[in-house]
Amino acid sequence: MMLVPAGLNLARETELARILLERLARRRAKQVQTRSDEALMARALQLRDSYLPQVPVPAQVRWSGDQITRWGSCTSADASIRISTQLCAMPQWVIDHVLMHEMVHLVHADHGTGFHELLAACPFTERARGFLEGWAMATSTPPDGGQDLLPGS
Repeated sequence: MMLVPAGLNLARETELARILLERLARRRAKQVQTRSDEALMARALQLRDSYLPQVPVPAQVRWSGDQITRWGSCTSADASIRISTQLCAMPQWVIDHVLMHEMVHLVHADHGTGFHELLAACPFTERARGFLEGWAMATSTPPDGGQDLLPGS
């Protein structure tokens, strides 16, 4: 949604919308280019060392374009973590939260009490959940509303 002054004519509104969409597309492309699998793995290791030292070191952390209905996923059998490329345009603290959420799954496969107790040590947890919930509502993505990362899930 774009808000414009009430007196703006349709041609100018259309032109402004086109300009803004082009700017957003350029910004997103730049963000995607700067986000590599190597950098994501390095960030995951930094977060683990700082906040989750009791969690095993993930064997692999990478971006995934296949993550359409989830922000991230974890396969504890091989300690691999995949983070949706949909997060590339989001603030780093949101990406950090999803990384930590998925790393906690290396210890707790479910979303039980132990999972939430361990995740509570991570900064910005509630703020990031609110951001993701708002994003999901505003964009209707992912289809499950990111329920895996919301309280009580």
